[in-house]
Amino acid sequence: MLTLYHLTTSHFSEKARWALDFKKLEYRSRVLTPGYHVLTTRRVAGSRTVPVLVDDDTDTVLTESTDILHYLDRIRPDPPLFPVDADLASAVVEVEDLIDTGWGPNASAFAYSHLVQFPGDLRRRWNAGLGVLQRGLLFAAMPVFAPAMRRMRRLSLAMAPEYLEAAMGSFDELERRLAANGGEYLVGDEFSAADLTGASLLAPFVEVPGSPWAADESGQSPPDLQAFKDHVKARPLGRWGLRMWGRHRG
Repeated sequence: MLTLYHLTTSHFSEKARWALDFKKLEYRSRVLTPGYHVLTTRRVAGSRTVPVLVDDDTDTVLTESTDILHYLDRIRPDPPLFPVDADLASAVVEVEDLIDTGWGPNASAFAYSHLVQFPGDLRRRWNAGLGVLQRGLLFAAMPVFAPAMRRMRRLSLAMAPEYLEAAMGSFDELERRLAANGGEYLVGDEFSAADLTGASLLAPFVEVPGSPWAADESGQSPPDLQAFKDHVKARPLGRWGLRMWGRHRG
């Protein structure tokens, strides 16, 4: 049996959730509490991060979202996330790595550099998908978690422009590749791990309706972050991300 340990609002967790659902695999979902999640991931996998996938049938523990996608392709090859054609598969890996190491962490760091200035609003966002007890634990710990995040992830308004520049450098390159490939998919002419990764890691910034990052009536993000989201949503790659959700996530 597969078990996924994840955070509802983690875009890397969404990457793993989407892959499992895309493969139509049954799995146990273990939604962890932000901050407290390290207590579980350290015990289960010796890791601080999510997602973590455990396959009890093969005694396999995976702590990287990309490794999870490759593993799922091995245990259920159809439908494939990585093409059989070697050149296409290499291109998918290259684009996925650009998203994972360029856009994903830098866009997240930019967003959290702003959100961590408002711990109450951050907690409200993190409440998505949590039970009553989990919400209570999160409320009690936010005065500790917010400063710890600032320190450990180097989150500050002074650092935000650096993260923004790095994120948009990757974004521009991905948009260029999308246009060069015809605008439908990032690599080839079929949905792949590159598209799944791109749409997953764009989700918090295009505010996909029905997702954990959908815009709600409780208010906008801090002004600079909202401007960033509006810019991303207006760009071709942002609109593409929404199309991928509508077409392949449902």
